[in-house]
Amino acid sequence: MDTKARKTLTEAVIERSHADSWEWSRLEWRVKGLSGSARATCVCGQPGLVRRFVVANTVTAEELEPIGSSCIKHFGSHAMNDQLKDLTNLLEMEVAAATRPLNIKVDLNRSKLATLYTHGAFVPTKWNGGEGYNDYRFLVDMFNRRQAPSQRQGWKTSALLRDVGAFLKATGSGERPRLRVADLGGAA
Repeated sequence: MDTKARKTLTEAVIERSHADSWEWSRLEWRVKGLSGSARATCVCGQPGLVRRFVVANTVTAEELEPIGSSCIKHFGSHAMNDQLKDLTNLLEMEVAAATRPLNIKVDLNRSKLATLYTHGAFVPTKWNGGEGYNDYRFLVDMFNRRQAPSQRQGWKTSALLRDVGAFLKATGSGERPRLRVADLGGAA
């Protein structure tokens, strides 16, 4: 990010914040969501954004959009970086699920599986003992597996990936919001 873009971003953030300095105002912001898929120019002036995000101020309720991932990282917030990673993961998986059945080794990784869990893709059922976390752990184990799965493991993996694909189609179409509903280690 060049000096002019950084100055433009900083001024836009401070102008819409309660605090009057970058060090304090940057702490008031969170990533709210995606703002569409057409290329746009970031609030800092950077043209050609591939992914357009929206950030919202938790104190003033002001929003900035479109804003790119580089500007979000400039806030220096671990929470915002996690939100950015989650939304990017969801978007990549939604694109894959819209065009073909998901493949655990091609379309997923540990980070994407964690994003699916924290966003509610694994629902409690009688098959997972009432704990969606069990399905998440199963898919992580299958992802980590070096040997071919057994026939039963293959069936379960296919069934879970169909459910995950349906979840991603629903978030991608806007039918279901992209909301974080759990933390790894237990339900929210």
